Amino acid sequence: MQGWRPRELLCVGFLLLSLEIGATRGGGAEDGDLITDADMERCHGLFDEQLPDVHPDGHTWTELKRGIPEGMRVWGKLVEGTDVFSFRVAGQLRGVSVEGLIKTMEPSDYAERHEWDPTCLRLDKIASQGDNDIFVWLVDFPWPLFDREYVMRRRLDRHPHGGATSISRIVANSTGVLGHDANYVRISDFVQLATARPMDDGNGSAFHLFYRNDLNAPMPLWLVKWFSQTALPAYLSKIKSQSIHFTQALLNAAGAA
Repeated sequence: MQGWRPRELLCVGFLLLSLEIGATRGGGAEDGDLITDADMERCHGLFDEQLPDVHPDGHTWTELKRGIPEGMRVWGKLVEGTDVFSFRVAGQLRGVSVEGLIKTMEPSDYAERHEWDPTCLRLDKIASQGDNDIFVWLVDFPWPLFDREYVMRRRLDRHPHGGATSISRIVANSTGVLGHDANYVRISDFVQLATARPMDDGNGSAFHLFYRNDLNAPMPLWLVKWFSQTALPAYLSKIKSQSIHFTQALLNAAGAA
């Protein structure tokens, strides 16, 4: 496994980050496909759930400890009957604001995303439907994998107490929104949930993240193991460092205003 560059670490980290949260809704980019208030309330309620039970069985949640950044805990779970793994991240990050996390995890600007994630080839908002935005996201994958294309909707709600909740998921029947380029694999099953709030002492943020990302490709066991032990820790470390960077940049901008 020698010779993997940082870009490829991030790429495979994105490849296998996944969430068991249920199927995406159907209906294309129509009202029935919207991310609703009920969806957002469920996502915000992640803080009220107990941490997942940890069992050695590969078909249940297993905590991943090797190389995980300080302040984070991560669990993995095989989605039964598939090659897809789910991952759940919970943590408390000192020196990170909720807005710093948002700019890292829910970017709307290509340059900002590409600054820390060079696998991002394109990130454009192509439409809005009420409080839902529709993005096209193109992700670079190393040979022999084809690059992946995501046509997804996103809703981000900020809370009066300083927290935030976001949901991103694939637009069903996405070819009705954007024609499919045969050079890319169009993803049909991706969803991300995130919720964050300031810590009680005001010096950081607590957060929960869930991911599901089905790449429509078999994942050999060696790749899954390498990802969980090497690529995932590297990916999360980059998220942490970039969130700190954005937090400081926002503070500097506020001080200069």
